[in-house]
Amino acid sequence: MQTYSINLKNNAITKYEGYDFNSIGTDGINYYATGGSPDPNVKVAGIYLLRGETDDGSPIKAHIRTGHHDFDTSFTKHFHECYLGIKAEGDVDLVLVMDDNIADTYHFENEGTPQAHTLKVHLGKGNRTRYITMEINNFEDGGYFEVGTIELYGEVLSRRFNG
Repeated sequence: MQTYSINLKNNAITKYEGYDFNSIGTDGINYYATGGSPDPNVKVAGIYLLRGETDDGSPIKAHIRTGHHDFDTSFTKHFHECYLGIKAEGDVDLVLVMDDNIADTYHFENEGTPQAHTLKVHLGKGNRTRYITMEINNFEDGGYFEVGTIELYGEVLSRRFNG
């Protein structure tokens, strides 16, 4: 089952998968879910406090994905650098998804510092796209991360995309 929540301050949507919940709420401090058990093998209704460093002992894998961006032009673009303002306790991946779902993945191993810092990413020379989607994930180790900023730099090419 999938459950969605919407942040009313910025309209961000979060999708929760693998839970038999029918609603999620907050008291301003903690988040709670109601309905079935977090264990799909146990069908016990109740109220569950959503917090902790793990999901019943397993790392919590998460990702942040932007929408498709064309930067207000139909021309093809080439992106050469990305600056990622991030605080991470584990490894993270930056995934750039271009037209036709072609993806480039850039892996970063945690350098042992959980403080916020900026990662400079030199992007591959072959990316040419009209639309781009960016994703940051912790799929390798499930470590905690926060993304503060994503800055993508490139150039608009002289011809329109003809996909």
